[in-house]
Amino acid sequence: MENHAVERILLQLGVRERFEFPPNVKSNVFFGTIDDHPSHWLLAARFRDYPDPKDNGFMLVGWPKKRFSAAQAKELAIEAVRTSARFEPEKIFIYKDKT
Repeated sequence: MENHAVERILLQLGVRERFEFPPNVKSNVFFGTIDDHPSHWLLAARFRDYPDPKDNGFMLVGWPKKRFSAAQAKELAIEAVRTSARFEPEKIFIYKDKT
């Protein structure tokens, strides 16, 4: 999915602002989950400061709630973050929703 399409979806879901990097965060990857979507468990990410501009922007993946429990989706999201070979763990920031 194109970067601008993902950003538009995040705007429509009302969660785009969650993917602004907090002040003083040195991370270049920002992950967050969207659990309140009616049909899917969603994992979104924003990438910045990579030398190649095509490596920067937004990503969105999801798992249907009819097929995956919240616990299963959480494990899949953790695994997706953990196995992303191009990312260094110390440069990843994971959004923690306060709700």
